[in-house]
Amino acid sequence: MHMFINGTPCKRAILILTMHYSNLRMANLLPAQNFECLAKGLLQIFEEIGRVPQRIRCDNMKTSVSKIILRDKLPYETDVWDAMDHPRRLTNDFKLFMHAYGFVAEFCNASSGYEKGSVENVVGWIRRNCFIPSIAFDGDYVALNKRLVQFCWKESKLKHYYFRDKTIEELFAEE
Repeated sequence: MHMFINGTPCKRAILILTMHYSNLRMANLLPAQNFECLAKGLLQIFEEIGRVPQRIRCDNMKTSVSKIILRDKLPYETDVWDAMDHPRRLTNDFKLFMHAYGFVAEFCNASSGYEKGSVENVVGWIRRNCFIPSIAFDGDYVALNKRLVQFCWKESKLKHYYFRDKTIEELFAEE
């Protein structure tokens, strides 16, 4: 995401977690795209929602995937994750993190942008609702992420787009 920190233009990553059933969305702005920032962002979201999701669908980011393995190369590869559907070699850090927190990572197909459409839509939604007009950001990620979380919880009080008789928050409680 392009933004200004103390008046200087820069690019920052935004971590989005959308719960599958309820469509609860959480966002966390990261100072960099490395494993430490990813892990810290996920932990902050897990803490905020009070649980670790059983499954997390991920992009093929370098912080989690060290190699995408083609099916015809499977017999020659070792240490393959999800060999049947989306064969990957995971980074050691991400593999340890996933096992330590007890979730299963599912990965999008390579070069299949259509699979990431809903997450990209949430990034645009966060940008339009939280960063336009441009906010004054002084580099305090804790304060900004607190604002993002408050915005996401406020939005969860709205009716769900499909289950119109319940709010996103009510559906999240069932999830």
